[in-house]
Amino acid sequence: MKSIRFLFMFFVFVIVVAIYYNQSYKALIDSKTKQIEQTLVNHKALRKIINKHYIPEIKRLKEEGLLDKDYINPYFTSGTLLTQTLHEYTTPIVLEDGEEVSKYKLASPNPLNIKNKSTDYEEKIFHNLNDSKQEKYSEIIEENDNLYLFYAKPFTKMKGRCISCHSTPEAAPINQIKKYGSTSGYNYKVGDPSGLITMRSPLDKDILNMQNEVIYTSVIILFIFVFLYVSSEFAIYQLRKQRRKIARNKLVHNKLIKESRLDPLTGLLNRRSFEEIFRKERNRANRDNKFLVFLFIDIDYFKKYNDRYGHLKGDRVLKTVSKTLKKCFNRSHEHIFRLGGEEFAVISSEHSSDTKVLGWSDNLNNELAKLNIEHKDSPHKHLSVSIGIYIIEPGNMDISMQDIMKKSDEALYKAKSSGRNKAVIYSQ
Repeated sequence: MKSIRFLFMFFVFVIVVAIYYNQSYKALIDSKTKQIEQTLVNHKALRKIINKHYIPEIKRLKEEGLLDKDYINPYFTSGTLLTQTLHEYTTPIVLEDGEEVSKYKLASPNPLNIKNKSTDYEEKIFHNLNDSKQEKYSEIIEENDNLYLFYAKPFTKMKGRCISCHSTPEAAPINQIKKYGSTSGYNYKVGDPSGLITMRSPLDKDILNMQNEVIYTSVIILFIFVFLYVSSEFAIYQLRKQRRKIARNKLVHNKLIKESRLDPLTGLLNRRSFEEIFRKERNRANRDNKFLVFLFIDIDYFKKYNDRYGHLKGDRVLKTVSKTLKKCFNRSHEHIFRLGGEEFAVISSEHSSDTKVLGWSDNLNNELAKLNIEHKDSPHKHLSVSIGIYIIEPGNMDISMQDIMKKSDEALYKAKSSGRNKAVIYSQ
């Protein structure tokens, strides 16, 4: 049972640690995703600044003749280039701080800048996002034995102001053709998807830190579980110990009660039990309107037997008489007692006739005679008993135990006076 409890606690511990690890890993990925999304929000804000302030200002300067009409500077007009440049400048700063650098890329199947050409993997995601109308895509990937959180979302679709640079090479600014060429980045129409914004955020260091935290926390949880297990086992041990103690005390108590109700030599009920059972049987007979028969039994010439054969044999005789009584009076409504010395008693609630009651007594002496226990000081030359019987009729149960003892003793005296080895029923 202890091993089952241990296995259960260990199973619960493993489940708790597994859930904690899973939740920590999920929290890590969620945190990384939010960092990437916040970075992309900053990039989007940067592009809006360019579109709202830089591009209109350059257009105004060209219209006023302050700039050549073919003048183009991507750092003033391309939010994409400015975002990439921003990453180029921030990367060394991040590395100096000992942090891992996220890889930012604008990936397109048809990029103006060939550096932004999408890989087969990126192109597949590009088409999947556009076909499914999903807003973003993310998964854990492995590159060069390193884990990354790959995140991608569709780039802004082509708008009217973009077509002047991306429709045909003939319509594109001359300086753009000189810088990027005329083979890629063209033939777009308004509303066409242009590419993906992707980021690869390194996970190895974060996962290692997360795992160390999980291990540290798991050790604490393990100590808690060990403490709970040891405490519960100790409590169970104390509880069982207390239960065993209570059980032992109960057994001792019951044994003492039993011993206090039994005669130690013969094992019969003693005088204390006699008084208790007499009252109980008298009340039952009164309630059920039955007779109650009391037999007062005395071993004939027992003192002389002790004097001749010794007390050891005298004790054996007491035991023999007790066994014979148990043999003759073995029904549930019959109770046998040793009142003290050579005196015994039987209480019975069965009575059909006085003759039958006397037959019980004759049967007892017949059984003793069969044993042929020598008693030279008895005129019968063998062990015998004399019996005084008192029968309480229904309706007369208010008689006291002392009166019953007195009347049955008078009947016993008559049995002894008339030769012993017989029974006499009390009569007035």
